[in-house]
Amino acid sequence: EVAGPADVADASAVLDEVGKRAAEWRADAEAIGMVGVSYGGGLALLGAAHDARVKCAASLSGWGNLTRALAGQAAPNQVWFDILMSTSILVGRPDPQIHAMWESLVSAVVDPAANVDPLLAWAEERSPEAFAAKMCGRRLPVLVSNNAQDELFVSDAALMLRQTLH
Repeated sequence: EVAGPADVADASAVLDEVGKRAAEWRADAEAIGMVGVSYGGGLALLGAAHDARVKCAASLSGWGNLTRALAGQAAPNQVWFDILMSTSILVGRPDPQIHAMWESLVSAVVDPAANVDPLLAWAEERSPEAFAAKMCGRRLPVLVSNNAQDELFVSDAALMLRQTLH
């Protein structure tokens, strides 16, 4: 589903389960944090933004703004798309929207008059940066860290997200 509403709902379902089994697992359901790497990093931030039960979040080599990750400086990132598709085929069920959004992005580069509004809306709801105000409003502690050699989610993206959070 590529970090959309269904994935965010899955994160909340995990928190529901932790709440139900907190005593059995010796977990403090009032002190839950989310952490993830790469795709999981983006999901950790989105889950934390949308569920107040999350008290802190950490994203390691994740993304802040999916539009910039997909097509920074109006240049579609074929490597990013190939990794996303390969991974989703290996470990999940690829969302059919992914191909449609990618084609929309590529066509916009070829034809500047192409309508990219659906792509931008799709990417916006999957961008933790879009929910920075919610996280800041809750004073949610957030750690964002990207490796300087990461060519998928570049370190500048972490800096831009951090600036949005403050």
